[in-house]
Amino acid sequence: RSCQLLPTACKILQGLVEVEGILHNKRSGQVSLLKLEAGTKLVPHFGTVNWRYTVHLGLLVPEQVWMHAGNESREFQQGELLVLDDSFLHSVEHNGDGPRVTLFANFFPPGTRPITYAAWLEQQAAM
Repeated sequence: RSCQLLPTACKILQGLVEVEGILHNKRSGQVSLLKLEAGTKLVPHFGTVNWRYTVHLGLLVPEQVWMHAGNESREFQQGELLVLDDSFLHSVEHNGDGPRVTLFANFFPPGTRPITYAAWLEQQAAM
């Protein structure tokens, strides 16, 4: 559904090994639109792995929407990126008015060597 709303973004991100690749036999590549209503507080949580980053591009961002991670807090900004190593404990609080909408993606950090799905299938077949 996100690709129907943002076809150019999907065309750019689809097929990128940094987004859709496989590392440690797991795919990272989630790309979606995330909507957070005013008054919402996401409880502190961790990502499921320690070898991927997440990025949020603020598409519709009212004031007073914050992400807290470790000892740092950042306010979401419309048109700007917020990048996070989600293996750190993090939370979000929306104290503003109206919804916050971001384009969200998981991706592999620099220095990792993910492989394509086709290469992974070849490895599995050779086993």
